Amino acid sequence: LFRNVVQVVRFHGRAFPHWLIYQLAALLEILFGIAFAEDGKGRKLKACALGFWGGLLSRMGAAGRHL
Repeated sequence: LFRNVVQVVRFHGRAFPHWLIYQLAALLEILFGIAFAEDGKGRKLKACALGFWGGLLSRMGAAGRHL
């Protein structure tokens, strides 16, 4: 999810700034939900961070099972 959002924002964020703000708020909602309501927080937050980083590096495709 995070990896794909980075790519979509990269391509469409400037053209649709109102959508960009909405998307960032939705990602923050997901992160807060994981941090305060989920089991296995560390593993899930790590997956989000790696997905975000992979999106910044334009790594698309299967992430593997190393998480």
